[in-house]
Amino acid sequence: MIPFFTIIYFGSKSYSKITKLMSQGESDYSRKLQMQLYKALVAQTLIPMAFLFFPVGIFFTSPLIGLNIEWTSFIITFFYSFYPAVDPIPIIMLIDEYRNAFFNFFRRAMSKNQVVSVVSVDLNYT
Repeated sequence: MIPFFTIIYFGSKSYSKITKLMSQGESDYSRKLQMQLYKALVAQTLIPMAFLFFPVGIFFTSPLIGLNIEWTSFIITFFYSFYPAVDPIPIIMLIDEYRNAFFNFFRRAMSKNQVVSVVSVDLNYT
């Protein structure tokens, strides 16, 4: 419970600090980037809560209230192992530069009009 309240406390302090900084004379690009970074930080805070804190918390508190949920250990193991794969997704999707680079990479990979150079090499040295 302490980590959850720590996240809430420092998250609200971060938000108030960022809004104060954004009200000062920064460029539009800087303000936009700062807000994107804050949203990504919030998303990366919510992901461990959803994938780790809540499932493990429910698993550990269920015996205290008389619930037998042994089968959830498989789900918790899945969430715990899936977390590192999901954690970078907010950064890629919420920050414009990364999102554009990510989608441009796949657009180029799927493009039908690719130019490939072919070089013929003669291996017969007679």
